[in-house]
Amino acid sequence: MCICRKSFLSGRGYPEGQGAITRAIFLLSTFAVLIPSILFSAKGVFFFLEATDDISEPVEDLFQTVNEGSDVLNQIIFSVRNLTESTQILQENIDEGVCELLPQEVQDLLGDISIIIDTSDYTDQLDGLEDFQNSLESFFSSDTNSDIDNIIEQFRTIIEYLGYLTIPHIVSAFLLGCGAVFSWFGYKSKVYTSFLSCFIMPLFTLLVFILSVITSLVGTVLLITSDLCTGCADQSPEGSIRKILNSVQLNGNARPLFDHYILDGCRTTAPFGGILETESAIEEISNQVNKALDSIRGFFEVCGNDMTELDVLLTESNGHLSDLFATFPKAVRLTGCENINSIYVAGIHEGACTSTPRALHWLFACGLTAWIGGLVMLITRAAYHPNRVDKNSKYDSDGDKVERW
Repeated sequence: MCICRKSFLSGRGYPEGQGAITRAIFLLSTFAVLIPSILFSAKGVFFFLEATDDISEPVEDLFQTVNEGSDVLNQIIFSVRNLTESTQILQENIDEGVCELLPQEVQDLLGDISIIIDTSDYTDQLDGLEDFQNSLESFFSSDTNSDIDNIIEQFRTIIEYLGYLTIPHIVSAFLLGCGAVFSWFGYKSKVYTSFLSCFIMPLFTLLVFILSVITSLVGTVLLITSDLCTGCADQSPEGSIRKILNSVQLNGNARPLFDHYILDGCRTTAPFGGILETESAIEEISNQVNKALDSIRGFFEVCGNDMTELDVLLTESNGHLSDLFATFPKAVRLTGCENINSIYVAGIHEGACTSTPRALHWLFACGLTAWIGGLVMLITRAAYHPNRVDKNSKYDSDGDKVERW
């Protein structure tokens, strides 16, 4: 209210021909506010959106890959259970004896199948396979994915607001700069000056304060990002992540899984090797079953109905084995350490530790420059006020002689 009083305004400007240095500083500061604000609006926001894409896309790929891998593991576990049931029945059928007219080599082959089924450890690998699948589901759950998506979306929203915040900043600084130019050349407009003093200057002061807060926060975030990306003895994000994980409690399966896939970069032995071990254990059974199918079908006419049930069991087991071998490569590809770790590297090293700091540096540099320029404009704000009459001069600002009594 004091700023808007006419009596107060009458003494704020400079006498004509004076204040050139202050007005020049004011105008230079105006450019110091306008240029970084426009640059951030045009380029800085783009870098932030690019950074969020560099993080969100690998996160989506990671969760999608792991979820697909978990589904494939479920299929394998289901198929192994079916195979276990069918091979147990097959083993019992063989042990009870089959057609005596079969040649000895065929009977020995069936006996070998029974022994392999009895001694094979693929059923023991099933527990490890289930632990692996449960660990993937617990650590890469849909709730975790949703939380990360919400954080990224809120971050994008904040950046969009910052982009909109540059508009009043640019407009108010431009209007104040125009006021300084008008004042410098002696153009007077009480309406324009009152508008600047009563509305634009208070708004600009508020924006400068907001900008100081934002710049301080961004500087703090930059320090935190630097510590996280180059912290601890490893001088890498993995060192910081390991330190954080050491301070929290993860379930027994999740931590080894996280260490192998993320922190150790696939340089250690996989804590859950269930897929490869299960595939290896089943492969020998598959070879024997295929040999048996090729060998015994030539004796169907000799043994009659005695071979029908055996053929059905062998065919059923062979079908389960075919399903498993079709699924194993896909499971190995999806849950392979190199595959998951490469997605992590793209998200953390390239997104969080490269693109994001670059965008934050843009915001910090533009914000700091505009903030300093804004402070100088506030200090030299008398530059936009109209010329006032010099009490020691015989002429007013319009060149008219002043009569003194």
